[in-house]
Amino acid sequence: MSKEEELNEQEELCEEEQNASSKNEEEEAKEAADRFAADPASRAYPTLFTPSDTSGEKPVEEFHAPGERVNLHRYSNVGVACFDPPTERERQVVRRLLTEVEELYGEKTWTKKQVKQILERAIPSLSHVELGRDLDQKM
Repeated sequence: MSKEEELNEQEELCEEEQNASSKNEEEEAKEAADRFAADPASRAYPTLFTPSDTSGEKPVEEFHAPGERVNLHRYSNVGVACFDPPTERERQVVRRLLTEVEELYGEKTWTKKQVKQILERAIPSLSHVELGRDLDQKM
């Protein structure tokens, strides 16, 4: 079976499962887990596709930034970000970040906004979108 046929089959299974109105989500999840446990070599596993509607989700999850070197040939299904050793300035930024986080957590009471501000100072390119709904609430 080709990859395309395999993906089409998985898509059809997803549609069938979504249309099975008599089953609740917990039953569906258990059945999907049982199917995977019965044949783990198939590399098929339960997947939930939903719209991105929780805080912190990005349109695309990429774990490298523009301008970084990425080796797309080392592994067939994943790229590897390649980094030079950190500069002294980068080491200072990390030390400052850790100090600020330790100080904040030492206060016993802190907010998500405070943590976000500390991270944004250390990583200016960080882009966190706050939607007022987190993954726990979604699930």
